[in-house]
Amino acid sequence: MVRNMTTSHQIKLLGIGASRDRAMRQLVEQVMEVLGINWPIEEIKDIHLLIHYGISGIPALIIDEKILFQEKVPSYAELLQVFREFTLKEGEFLTLC
Repeated sequence: MVRNMTTSHQIKLLGIGASRDRAMRQLVEQVMEVLGINWPIEEIKDIHLLIHYGISGIPALIIDEKILFQEKVPSYAELLQVFREFTLKEGEFLTLC
């Protein structure tokens, strides 16, 4: 269980709905559930918007307008580490039971 998770970050998942895009969303949801966070997730599938972000490939994960992963689905451990860094950098307090 995680406590004191008050700050919300904006998550954007860029893709066209392919299997890797769905796998990325599922993994993001798993990590957020484990950490007890519920940040809004926006899926961006419009080709013109995908181009606007300047990514080199999909799927891509953006948190707070920072491109973190592109062209691959990260491992569970990689994604967990990224989410922990975002929660801790804002001075949030994690208590994992």
